Amino acid sequence: MSKCLVCMGIGLALVLGCQTRAPATPPKDAGEIIQESGVIKANAALGQAAPTSTPTPSAQETLTTEGYEALLLGLAHCEVGVFGVDNKCQAWKAFERLRRRSRALMKTAADDLAALGRKHIKHEAPAVRLQSAALIDSLFKDKNDEALKLIIEAAKAEQHPMVLKRFVRLLSSAVAKNDEARALIIRLADHDNEKVRMEVAKALTDAWARDTEGTLERAIQLVELDKSEAVRIFTCKYLGARADDRALPTLEQRLTPKTSPNLYAACLRGLISMWSSPVPHAKPSKAAYQLTLKVLGARPQPKEVWTVLSGLEWAARPEFKARAPWYQEAALIKLLKGFVLDKGFFWLGRSQAADVLAKISADRALLEALKVKIEANAEGDDNQLVRKLNEIIAKMKAQPAPAQPASTPR
Repeated sequence: MSKCLVCMGIGLALVLGCQTRAPATPPKDAGEIIQESGVIKANAALGQAAPTSTPTPSAQETLTTEGYEALLLGLAHCEVGVFGVDNKCQAWKAFERLRRRSRALMKTAADDLAALGRKHIKHEAPAVRLQSAALIDSLFKDKNDEALKLIIEAAKAEQHPMVLKRFVRLLSSAVAKNDEARALIIRLADHDNEKVRMEVAKALTDAWARDTEGTLERAIQLVELDKSEAVRIFTCKYLGARADDRALPTLEQRLTPKTSPNLYAACLRGLISMWSSPVPHAKPSKAAYQLTLKVLGARPQPKEVWTVLSGLEWAARPEFKARAPWYQEAALIKLLKGFVLDKGFFWLGRSQAADVLAKISADRALLEALKVKIEANAEGDDNQLVRKLNEIIAKMKAQPAPAQPASTPR
């Protein structure tokens, strides 16, 4: 027999949609989640605090889309901050438990949940609008024009910067296919909130925006003219993501000793990403590669550079090498050796250079020779670098030897 949950004398069956299913067993504690969400919602409506515990649910109770909707609407009393919905809000905690424990519903009722997103995208509460946008997200995989129109309209009317930031993220994949979405994102580069402008910068420099009019140009303006150094740093870090050589002059102008160390490191990361990327570019930038060698070959380098050296490791990928006939591995190895041996450079950067060198060269003898050279005159942080080299060498020794080709019968 179906059991519907009752809280404080108020029947919640109409809100939560309890139902009977046999013989299948629901996800663990799903009934508890439904009950807790309903309790929160009912008590919030009454202006009362949610209880600290809930009764053990029947094994026959299971979550429905109606139950999910109750949880969604329960977020109305939660605040939204820089990192999203306040994770101390009890309604959010219940919602999070739902997402962790009800994966079956998320898979089987994706269309129904997306419909909930469309239904509540203009809800008066920022937290509900924020999560509704996340539910609509799946529709963009099908390039649904109606969903696009809905998000564009919502973004135009949105006043809460953190919700607007989420809308921009959703629209970023539509920059190339939808003129209205692209125009809106470009316009939002002038938004008062710097977090919104950062999300806009990411959309303007993303691969989705490749070959679109006005996007890279607006991103370059953010690097050159934005009033916030945080926005300039963030945008410069992503400016090379499209491997578009039009970004090179802006990057090069900032890769000088006069630039603040954090902006320098960010623009260096942007430069490296134009040719060395975890997802290899169809056409890596030769000019960016050459400028990278020139910039990193200069001494001294600011301490902050250590955070970006790991970006060089993608040059080891066969796909990159196949698409970059101009690439000279020996030149990069020489550059990395210079960093490992540079006593004036931050030791974490030297360690990072050793890590990348092992991936680029796969030459254990080279690493062992560098270790011997450093040990011969070790001082200060050199000892930490030696320990790092020992770790790298030990890992290389533990790797199985390459398989030998089978002999061909004569």
